[in-house]
Amino acid sequence: SALGGNPFPATLYLFLLEVLRNTLLSLVLNSVFIVSLVSCSKDSVPEKFPKMEFQTDLDLLSEKTVFNNLSLRIPRSFYAIGDEELTLLKNHLENQPNAIFTTIVLGAFIDSVGSTIIVSEIPNANVLEKLDDEFNDALSAAWGGEKPIRSQFTINDLPVVHYQLFNDRVVNVKIFVLINPVFQLDFIVRRDIYFDYQTSIESLFGTLKPINK
Repeated sequence: SALGGNPFPATLYLFLLEVLRNTLLSLVLNSVFIVSLVSCSKDSVPEKFPKMEFQTDLDLLSEKTVFNNLSLRIPRSFYAIGDEELTLLKNHLENQPNAIFTTIVLGAFIDSVGSTIIVSEIPNANVLEKLDDEFNDALSAAWGGEKPIRSQFTINDLPVVHYQLFNDRVVNVKIFVLINPVFQLDFIVRRDIYFDYQTSIESLFGTLKPINK
């Protein structure tokens, strides 16, 4: 069914109501934690992760935030959601049936127009092996047939798998940071304003660093 109104309203409360009530937007956020089962039975293939340098503008970013053994800087325009709202989001996103990964939401940030950054942890083993063609097909199905744009590279010695997902209204930039445990970062924004965020998101990526070995 058609989505009525702005899918990312200005207040987090209204945003969460849209998530919980609307099938289309729920599918978008469910693709953050894909609900389709994916086989990981194929043989492991050596993966290459070329070094990637990002232009990092620290003026666009807040002070360092640490999640367990990963540090990063969130864009200044985003603020952490409150405990009550985080609990709502965790309940919605962590309790998906038949999820590929066990996902723990560590934090979420939102700005004045409802663009959202979600940081989560995946304690499962062999995550890279699951990020295969079948996973890409599951992402594509969740996004109405749009094929994900996938790449992989190294940021500050961290191996990363990067996805860009588009539909008519929303863009999800998703990265998996392949350390132990694996971290997943999701940036979700309306498609019509996506390009306004590219510099700040690239700057965020450039600050991803491990804090211990």
